[in-house]
Formats: sequence, C-alpha cells, structure tokens
Amino acid sequence: MENRPQSNRPGNHEAVNERLALANVEAAELVAELEAKSEELMSANRRLAEANVRSAELVAELEERSEELHRANEKLARANAISAELVAELQARREELEWANTNLRRAGEEKKRILGVAAHDLRGGIGGIHNLATLLAESIAGASGEVAQHVALLREESGRLLRLLESILEEARSDAGKLEIQRVPTDLALLVREAIRFHEGNAHGKGQLLVADVPDPAPVIEADSLRIRQVLDNLVSNAIKFAPSSTRITVRVCEAGNEALVSVLDEGPGLTDEDLRKVFGEFCRLSAKPTGGEESHGLGLAIAHRIVEAHEGRIWAENREDAKGAHFGFALSREGAEVGALRVLVVDDGAINRSIAKKFLEKAGHSVDVASDGKEAIECLSRERYDLVLMDVEMSGMSGLDATAEIRSSEGPERRIPIIALTGHADKESREACLRAGMNDVVVKPFDPKTLRLAVNRWARKSGSSR
Repeated sequence: MENRPQSNRPGNHEAVNERLALANVEAAELVAELEAKSEELMSANRRLAEANVRSAELVAELEERSEELHRANEKLARANAISAELVAELQARREELEWANTNLRRAGEEKKRILGVAAHDLRGGIGGIHNLATLLAESIAGASGEVAQHVALLREESGRLLRLLESILEEARSDAGKLEIQRVPTDLALLVREAIRFHEGNAHGKGQLLVADVPDPAPVIEADSLRIRQVLDNLVSNAIKFAPSSTRITVRVCEAGNEALVSVLDEGPGLTDEDLRKVFGEFCRLSAKPTGGEESHGLGLAIAHRIVEAHEGRIWAENREDAKGAHFGFALSREGAEVGALRVLVVDDGAINRSIAKKFLEKAGHSVDVASDGKEAIECLSRERYDLVLMDVEMSGMSGLDATAEIRSSEGPERRIPIIALTGHADKESREACLRAGMNDVVVKPFDPKTLRLAVNRWARKSGSSR
C-alpha cells in the first residue's frame, strides 16, 4: 500500500498561518491606506465644495460689477449726450459772440464817423466864436470897461473850450478809453480865479456870492491844467446849480502834508446818505433839485472823479462840518521838496539848448556835464556815474531814441538811469515813440526853468537819486 504525503503535518500548518498572518497584515495596511485615501478624498471634496461656494460668490460679485459697469456706461452715454449739447451750445454762443463783435466793430466805426461829424461841427462853431471874439478884442484894443472884460473872457473861454473839445475827442477816439494826462506845472490859484471869473455871472444871476479863498503863494502842482480846470468847472457849476439864492459858495485852496487840497463849499441842503453812496456814479441824480430849474445830466461829477483818479489823487463829497451845506473837494500831490545835488548829463546837438539847460540845472544846485550826440552820451555813461540824463531826440549822428535803446540794452548800471526826452514835438505819437524807446518822461522844448526842475525832481525821487 502506497504512502501519501501527510498535509496535516505541524510544519505545514505553521507556514499557512504565517502566510495568513502576512496577508492579514497586508490587508490591514491596505485598509489603513484606503482609509487615508478616503480621508484625503473627503478633504478634497470639502475644498471643492468651498471652492464652488467661493466661485458662486465671485460669479455673483462679477454679475454685480457688470451691473455697475452697465449703469456707469449708461451715465457716460448721458454725459456724452450732455457734452455734445454743451459743445453745440458753445458753438452757438461763439457764433453769437462773433456776431456781437462784428456789430461792435461796426458801432465803433459809426462812433468814429459821428465823432468826426461832431468834431467838425463843434470845432467849426466854437472856432467861429473864438475868431469873432478875437476880432472883437482887436477892434476894441486899448478899451477898458465891462464890454472889454466880457470880450476878453469870451475869447479866453472859447479858446479853452476848443482845447477841451480836442482833448475829449482824442479820448473818445482811443480804443482803450484811457484818459491821457499831460502833466505841466500848474498854478492852482490861477485855475481857481479863472473858474470863478467864468462862473460868477451864473452865480450872480441866482443871487449867490462866489468867492475864492486862496493862499499867496498858492501851491504849484504837476497836473494837466486843462483837465483840472474841467474838474473845477464841474464842482463849481454843481454848487451853483443846487445852492439857494442869497448864499455863499467858497472855493478854497490849502496844503496838507504833501498834498494840495481844493474844496468847494456851498450853503445848500447838503447830501443824504443815499447821495453820498452814489454821488460820483454816472448818470447820478441827487436828492436835491436844481434851485434854478437847470438841467442835470448826472455826468459832471463822474467825469471829475475819473480825472482826479487819472492824476492818482482823491476826490470826496461830504456834508460840511458846520452842517450848513455840502463840501466837494479833491486832493492832488503837490510839488515835493527839492532833491539834493545831482549829477546830470545833458545831451543835445544844439549848443544854445545845451547851454540853457546847463544853466537852469546849475542854478538849481546840480552838477552838469554835456554831450553833443547819442554816441558821446554813451561814452560819458561808460566813464562816469550820473543820476539823470536829459536826452534830445533828434540829433545829427546817433539820435536820442537810438542812444536810449542802446543804453537800455547794456549790461552796466547805466541801463536803469532815468532818461528824460527833450523834444520840440508835443504830439501824442512823438511822446509814445520816446516811451517805447525806453525814455521815462518827455519835456517839450522850449522849456522854462520850472518845467525842467519839476521833471528832474520827479524822476530823481522815483529813482531814489535824491540825497
């Protein structure tokens, strides 16, 4: 009988058990690994869920931003539409402005044409009166009495009106409308007495007494005498117009510090608070009525205000301190104190003019050198230090205008020196040519000592050369 292997041997059982134990270990490791993988998967699922939530939030936020952008685009579209409307309106306004400017130019041309007609008619009429007065004065030469005085007054005032008319027309013709002031030494006492002599007939006709209260000597100022006389005429005629009969109107001149004061005091009703607020406005009507039925256009005081301002002065209206009427007045800078001795260079190709200017200035205490043309003047300025130059305009060789231009373009201290033009041309164009060349002021030849002294003092003080 064959012998079969015995499967149930103890050694076989142990091997099987070992393999089974090893399989169990491996199975446990697989289970553990499976559990780890399952945990990772669950964690990944949680992160995915969180990402889905965040994605949903971002989608919602994106939709909100898209809605905001849509609204912003709508606003931008409306703004563009408004901008287009504004551009169209601006274009329309520009066209209106161009049309208005065209009309304004036409109106300016028409104004010039009317001024030309008015100038011709007024100059012709006033000129005729002036010529007749001159003939009358010549025909009664040597006569005395009231008639001769009246004829002399008529001749004087018609001549003044001719000059005033030309001044007003020149101002109106100016595109800038700037009031041109030609300053000359002006005796206030003389102006006041002329104004009183001219207006006393009107005052006498209303039973008023027109008097002057002027010191002797009266202050001398640098001013446009024609314009200041116009201010006096306006203030005096205003007082006569509103003051009652049997009253006094006083025109007073005095000095206060560095100013000359001119006052017109009446014994009328005075000024209300409303009057004081608007008295110097154009077309102003005061509360008081003219006592003689005179017309009041409301421009006289406005013109006076403008003239005084052009002189860098001040003008006022107030009630008198004694409450007996109104006080109108103005203040202008008077002739200042003399400057100390200056070194002055006089440039003129005329020996007589050089000599006269030199004597005038030396008499005032200044040290004077002379030069005969522009080139010599430049050489003098390069060698010596001067406080002021008096420069003739038209000279043989280098002219005064060319010399001044070269001096102003130099690098030395002489480029700032005050230069006063000496010229025989008194017209506006010649004066402007001198100023454009760099000159500071203009003195018209032939000049008198006072005119020259005032010009020298003025520019010496402005440049700080007085000592």
